[in-house]
Amino acid sequence: MVSPPRHHLTQTPVDRMDSQAAIVRGPTPRVLIADADAEARSLYRRALHTAGCDVLEAAEGREALAKALSRPPSLIVTEASLPFIDGYALCALLRHDSTTRVVPILMVTAETQPKELARARESGADVVLSKPAATEVILNEIRRLLAPQGDNRRSRAMREHVAAQLKKAVDLIETSSSQHRTLEHRQARYATSTPPFKPPSLVCPVCQIPLRYEQSQIGGVSTHHTEQWDRFRCAATRSCGAFEYRHRTRKLRKTL
Repeated sequence: MVSPPRHHLTQTPVDRMDSQAAIVRGPTPRVLIADADAEARSLYRRALHTAGCDVLEAAEGREALAKALSRPPSLIVTEASLPFIDGYALCALLRHDSTTRVVPILMVTAETQPKELARARESGADVVLSKPAATEVILNEIRRLLAPQGDNRRSRAMREHVAAQLKKAVDLIETSSSQHRTLEHRQARYATSTPPFKPPSLVCPVCQIPLRYEQSQIGGVSTHHTEQWDRFRCAATRSCGAFEYRHRTRKLRKTL
């Protein structure tokens, strides 16, 4: 009695496939195959080479993650059950990295329950196929995922990325404006005739007549770091003008 094959691909001989029909036109796509079954990887490799693809292989999740991040492929085909890092976790990790966020992912799984298939999609897989999957079906899905007109994930991800960047810019502008308004508010002077510090007794530097205190201006970067400027005017009949005394520097200067 002949035992059934262990791999999860149905027997679609490579020589019966249209070897002239490349997956995509233009640069050769690079496909990463993540599968613990060496025979399944061999079938993938032969079929994809025939379809004009370069192939990278990984026998477990850690290796697949490392290869995907170091050399982002055009597309990833992964088995759900992988050693160390399974296919679900692999998809989630790839979707959270900027270098692989938009790389299409096709997952093959033995699960058939809708809940499990939904879990695969929620983890980041673009297409989920149940075993056994015909090689021709897989190639058709790869061709569809790599076709420019079918690249919805890339377009959506690009729009989301642009929207996120715009939101960051708006938030930054609003934060800066708020800080600027706060700083302006803190630095704004206000006039008072009852300042925190008693105005000194000063004489006019021009005629040596006592200066007459009028009011004070209070301002500064915060309520704990205020500054006080006292306004004076010469009391002489001929008037020498107005003066301002700054408490922090203890200097008197003429203002008019």
